[in-house]
Amino acid sequence: MSQRVSLRVLSFARAALAVAVIGAATAAHAVTEIQWWHSMTGANNDRVNALAKRFNDSQKDFKVNAVYKGSYPESMAAAIAAFRAGNAPHVLQVFEVGTGTMMAAKGAIKPVYEVMSEAGEKFDPKTYVPAMAKLKASGHACPFTTGWQTWTQLESFSAWHNVPFLTKENGFAGPDAKLVFNGPVQVKHIENMQDWIKKGYFVYGGRKNEPEAKFFSGECAMLTTSSAAYGTIKQNAKFKFAESTLPYYADVPGTPQNTIIGGASLWIMSGKSKDEYKGVAKFMSFLSQPDVQAEFHQATGYLPITMAAYDLTKKSGFYEKNPGTDVAVQQMIVKTTNNSRGVRAGNFPQIRDAMDEELEAVWAGKKTAKQGLDDAVKRGNEIIDRFNKANKS
Repeated sequence: MSQRVSLRVLSFARAALAVAVIGAATAAHAVTEIQWWHSMTGANNDRVNALAKRFNDSQKDFKVNAVYKGSYPESMAAAIAAFRAGNAPHVLQVFEVGTGTMMAAKGAIKPVYEVMSEAGEKFDPKTYVPAMAKLKASGHACPFTTGWQTWTQLESFSAWHNVPFLTKENGFAGPDAKLVFNGPVQVKHIENMQDWIKKGYFVYGGRKNEPEAKFFSGECAMLTTSSAAYGTIKQNAKFKFAESTLPYYADVPGTPQNTIIGGASLWIMSGKSKDEYKGVAKFMSFLSQPDVQAEFHQATGYLPITMAAYDLTKKSGFYEKNPGTDVAVQQMIVKTTNNSRGVRAGNFPQIRDAMDEELEAVWAGKKTAKQGLDDAVKRGNEIIDRFNKANKS
């Protein structure tokens, strides 16, 4: 079961790209270098490097250097620190929940539409996509595990069931929104998962993508995680596997709705030269080409960022040859609601840490599901309050 997300290789609707320069020159021709910091690992790291190489081979004026900078929180913190020191990267990949923090980084970003317009590159926002028991009985020691537990089991779970995660339209209507993911639907679900642990149906494997290895190694029979795990699973699994939509409680009105796009956005940092922004804009245009997006989508499982790339993939017969690979797309191409278009809150990575700690207390039997979620909401709202006080503008 895999759900998700595009590298959002461009979150054009509201994102910006980070850009930094190292102009390497030769006697014959000056080449502007663009540093692209990212957090892609495994097979997806190989794909990012291949994207950079393909762009570099397509022209002679600019060179993109793709550099792995650690986890999403690590790369975001490193880029902000580099910006303050005056040597930010050109292109920075930041996970979706880092959007609020990036937008609050005063003076650090430059909107994509400005960069594209100033460089004379075509840009139209409208072209981009908007958003067990039998296994245990048969002897499986690990019938089910989950990657990215806060994202799959609370954030996307809430959107999938059309129930609020935050007040104020999940934070889109104002920065003073409050977390409310301790509602009856979410509590019921976490109670069930706690019961599954006791019965041996659910085995906890880690906060991020660590549980994916339990699946492709054959240890666990089912997995909920990002669709971006597709490339790595395909590369490592020695067995056939299938993908499906996330499960849902049919007695909850309005289900299923849509899941929350994850992945990451590319941000453009401010303070760079005209020539550097020209190179970034050209790179953005390259990344948006339907064939480039289609190839990346098919190889990694990330969502294509344009409908043209999706249509190209569909016409190629890829979905027919690889059943289930269109699940993530189908979960997104519906009209969103205020409860399902995403979440917005400052310092969300720290909120996730609090959520992870409280869920781990529930899995260990130290707290009830209600107590764990109540405590996670309380701690998360305190983090939001501190963020808002520090970023009043």
